[in-house]
Amino acid sequence: MTDNIGESVLLSYLKYIKKCTICCQNWTNSKAYEENSNVKEIYDKLYSENETVRENFTSKNGVQRTLENILNETEIDVIGFKGKELYIADVAFHNNGLGYGDNEDRIFKKLFRFCLTCLQYFSDYESFEIMFACPFVKGGDVEPVRKAADDINNLFAEYFDGKNFSVKCVVNDEFAENILSPLFDVGNKITEADAFLRAVQLIRTCKASKKIK
Repeated sequence: MTDNIGESVLLSYLKYIKKCTICCQNWTNSKAYEENSNVKEIYDKLYSENETVRENFTSKNGVQRTLENILNETEIDVIGFKGKELYIADVAFHNNGLGYGDNEDRIFKKLFRFCLTCLQYFSDYESFEIMFACPFVKGGDVEPVRKAADDINNLFAEYFDGKNFSVKCVVNDEFAENILSPLFDVGNKITEADAFLRAVQLIRTCKASKKIK
């Protein structure tokens, strides 16, 4: 369990709203990398044909980053499994909005890594939902954030052909309406590990006893 409130919200969302049977936080691979020639071919093709990919995955000395390096540095905030469905969520929660400096490129790189990870390790799944979530993105940053998700969708759609595949950004009102609001309707059958929902229970208990307004 982590004390990251954003991850706790997304973990509860996947567990109780998406009904994932297995969920975990801060997923990384085992570092026991074995080259998947098909995935390397996809990565090399995208690198050679797309300027944005080259800009984001070229090392400081001008060399293409290796697939092994990209996969080994990938960390997924929350990942959930339900049958043959896979859910991946990255969440950012900052009081003053996103503060990456290069929001579009940073999110593009995150989502790009996630797609390669899916192709490398979870290719036998039939449905993939990859999400970047943030409760507060400043107005001028919303479109660049959404563009990053749209670009990734366009780049990878053909490689998930025949499968249910989507990459999306859920921010601001959509975060409140689609992620946060449904969690307030979750009943009392939760575990101690569900930190966010336990906090909701605490507030409701105090309200019921009129200890807070």
